[in-house]
Parts: sequence; C-alpha cells; structure tokens
Amino acid sequence: MRFECPGCNKVMMIKDEYAGKAGKCPGCGEKIMLPEIEGVGSMDDSGAENRELMEADSAEFIGTPISTPPHIDNEKASVKGKKGILALIIFVVAAAVAGILYLVFTPSKIEIPDLSLYNIPAERYVKRSGSLTTEAILSWQKAIKQTTGDYVSSRQLFFRLPNVDPIWQDDLLLETASAIYLERVGKVPLQVLRDFRTALKRAADDETNPGLSDTLLRVIEIDRLFAGGAFDRTGADQLIARLSMLESGDVSRWAERLDAGKSQAALTLICVDPFFKNGVFDKKRFEKQLSTTR
Repeated sequence: MRFECPGCNKVMMIKDEYAGKAGKCPGCGEKIMLPEIEGVGSMDDSGAENRELMEADSAEFIGTPISTPPHIDNEKASVKGKKGILALIIFVVAAAVAGILYLVFTPSKIEIPDLSLYNIPAERYVKRSGSLTTEAILSWQKAIKQTTGDYVSSRQLFFRLPNVDPIWQDDLLLETASAIYLERVGKVPLQVLRDFRTALKRAADDETNPGLSDTLLRVIEIDRLFAGGAFDRTGADQLIARLSMLESGDVSRWAERLDAGKSQAALTLICVDPFFKNGVFDKKRFEKQLSTTR
C-alpha cells in the first residue's frame, strides 16, 4: 500500500499485510496507525524498484520501536535543563541570603582563649582591651622580637598586654608608661630571661613552661630590676636565687590565694622581702602570711 505520513508528508510503500497495525514514521518519528486495506489506495508493486522500496519502508516502519518523536524528546530535555538551572540559581540565592542573615543577626564574638594562660582576669581584660591601640601592639611586637627573637603575634599581644599593670590607669592605656616599659624590654639581657624562665619552671612546676616573651613581660614589671632606669643585673641574679628556694607546693598555694598563675605567683613571692630573711626563705613567715591573705 501507499501511505502518506500526516505529520511530515513522507510517502511510504508498506506491505498490505501491515494494514491496521501501528508503527513509527521513519521521517519524523511520529506514531502512526495504518488504516485497514479497504480504506487505503494501493499501487502496483510488481516492479523490482517498487518492491525494494516497499521492503525498505515496511522494515523501517514496523521494525523501529515506537517512542517519543525526537522533537518531543528535545523539548523535554530543554525543559528539564531549564528547571535544573533555575533550581541551581534558587539554591545559590538562598545560600547567599542565609549567609547575609547569619552575619547580620549573629552577635559578634571574640574567641577568648584560656585567660589563665596569661594570668588575666576576664573582667580586667574586657575593660582594658578597649583602649589597646594597634600602634601600641606593633611597638611591643617589634621590641619583643628584637630582645627575645620570639615572634609574638598581634593576637597574642592583644591578650598579654592587659596583664602589664603599670601601663594602665583606670583601664586606659597610658602612652607614656607604655613607652617607658618598652624601653625596659630592650634592656633585659637574653640570658637573664633564660635563667628566669628556667627558675620559674622549676619553682612553679609550671607545665606550660612560659616562653621568653611571657617571661619578659613578667620581668619588666618588677620595678626593683630597673632602678635609675637601667637594668640591675645583680638584682636579677638575687631574684633568680630566691626562685631556687621556693617549693612548687608553696607557689601553688600562693597562686590559689592570689588567683594568679603559678609563674606569676612565683615572681610575686620572690619580691616580698620579709619572706627572705637574711637571704633565706622564711617558711614560717610565709605560712603566717598565707593564712591571713584573703
């Protein structure tokens, strides 16, 4: 039979035996239901050429599984792709909005490390840190680096400087006092710092083992080491000798009473002259003082 596809007008020669059956147009892929033989015109297929055409069209028409035409598939794929892009855009926008809302409505917080590492009461730190300037931190950073060779980050100094009591008054940074103590930093010999660190470690049984920069910040607060503005090496040796007399248990109890770190408590103890009668640690006086402290 001769049949013309209603979708693409392709003319096919199909064997009569397929009349009334469904197939797929080889031209456009549209599903086609062949009419019964009575309703379709026929054509003489006696010629070899027509027979070959009929065989080819029939095989292609019947042998191809019926499926969605290519243009329909393309349209579906296009719609699916557009939906995927739209979903991605919505996700990105939602994530951006969520990030902005988090930054806007989440209270800003400073991650404060264990302040006991720096012997800084939290309340005092909060009050003093507000007036700590960038210039002051950079100046101390440079001075400590030159004296000890240790690099102290700005963040570390931000937590340590509030512990240097003499540079603060009413929780405000005193520029003049800060400059004076910066000068002290450069006057402390490196070997003295090392000796102090070793003595502190032994006397306080300090597991943190304060670094040279920590020791330096503690040593420069001892005014008796800077009589007349110069560093008193003899006085430093005397204090180091006093440190060797202290027992870690005594230092621990002193630290508990003063709410101070062990190393800071050790330095406080060796500066209390009545505890060292004739150059020897007076344990009885220490116990008596300890019982009345706080």
